[in-house]
Amino acid sequence: KVFLYILLSLCSCFTFSFERLDFTFESDVGLKNGRVDEIVYQDEKMISLLEWNVLLLPTINLKTNFTIKNFIFDCNCIFAIPTKLGNLKDYDFLSFETSGITHFSRHDLIVDNDFSFNFNIGYNFLEANKFYLSSFLGFSYGNRKYTARDGYIEYTSKENLIGIVISYEQEIWYPFIKFDFTFVPSDFIETSFSTSIFPYIFANTLDSHFLRQVQFYDVMRGGFGVELNFSFVTKFSKDDIFFNLNVTY
Repeated sequence: KVFLYILLSLCSCFTFSFERLDFTFESDVGLKNGRVDEIVYQDEKMISLLEWNVLLLPTINLKTNFTIKNFIFDCNCIFAIPTKLGNLKDYDFLSFETSGITHFSRHDLIVDNDFSFNFNIGYNFLEANKFYLSSFLGFSYGNRKYTARDGYIEYTSKENLIGIVISYEQEIWYPFIKFDFTFVPSDFIETSFSTSIFPYIFANTLDSHFLRQVQFYDVMRGGFGVELNFSFVTKFSKDDIFFNLNVTY
């Protein structure tokens, strides 16, 4: 599975500080744009590719941050608002004599559920000249369900479809190690880049194909993953309202 998301959000923030103790609560509404790729291999050859394209999905994000001296405690929840946005493109490569597409279909995408939760504990071990370098240990949980309906299918000829065609459900959770580099050139601009390593991944997926009346249930234990994240924040005031661009791969 490959995930690529871009999140644009308008945020509000509440901050409380006392000596070297800081507490921050942030809430925002945003738009999530990205893609989930579902790939099937047979004998090391890709035979199926499903591209779940999520387009401008509205989200609600709640985040708390608690800092004591150089120790950091973060908790973050993202909820998607169920809506009909985006599309599913389904490619089949069933010929072992060629790598070309043998079957193709395209459908409207409904996001039934898309939820993620992250909790991490970190330490800021470098703070100099507006540069910050931190490391974290954390845990992440995610749950999503997508449904594809209507559209058309192309085999020997094009056929229009009505109704639910495919649904995809995924539950995934894992511990992670994260390294974060942040640059704050002013009170109103902040940029950060982080790398996360997932040493052990747990995942359950259910892929339902209603036209064929079959279901595929997959269980993964022990996968490995890496995530790259870039964030750019510009503030309209020092503490309250800001705009955030977040890119994750």
